[in-house]
Amino acid sequence: MPPELQQIIQKRETNASLCEALQQRDESTALALLAAAPPGTKLSWVRDQESGGYPTHIAAFHGLGNVLKQLVARDGVEILQQHDARRSTPVTLAQQQGHQQLSAELEQLRVEALTSGSVGRMATDPSSGISNAAPPGGGSGFSSRRPSDQDSSSDTAAAGPVTTVYKQCSHAQSSGLGDGPG
Repeated sequence: MPPELQQIIQKRETNASLCEALQQRDESTALALLAAAPPGTKLSWVRDQESGGYPTHIAAFHGLGNVLKQLVARDGVEILQQHDARRSTPVTLAQQQGHQQLSAELEQLRVEALTSGSVGRMATDPSSGISNAAPPGGGSGFSSRRPSDQDSSSDTAAAGPVTTVYKQCSHAQSSGLGDGPG
């Protein structure tokens, strides 16, 4: 089998495992899969077949801030502008699910990248103006607060059918290469 084809198959299999771990809210497995993936494997650009979202969407939906930080570090801040099958961004999904702190941090990162002109460069590029360091006091740099951590005034009903699609995915499979590079 040609090496290029082997790489594509490996990427799809790793992405399927990543999406499954994210759907199960298994952050430690998702982080381990990301750490084990070869450099340059843009897992953020492979769409999940069942939900229609990329890994960033699934992680944002479930409030998995540590995974989102690693995805941005690996594949660049432009992944925060991806649209899932329902045209939602990861920022929108985080907000709809009541992860207000996480959505605010993602939006700030996205806006900073747009205004600094760093979209299109890897987040780990020191010249990008985006810090991947943990905030003072430790932590991931993104919040992993769930809707239950929010006050009762949070409006999570706006998610509509997206809630059903992401929560129903118990066994995510990759549909192949997504719209993006990679």
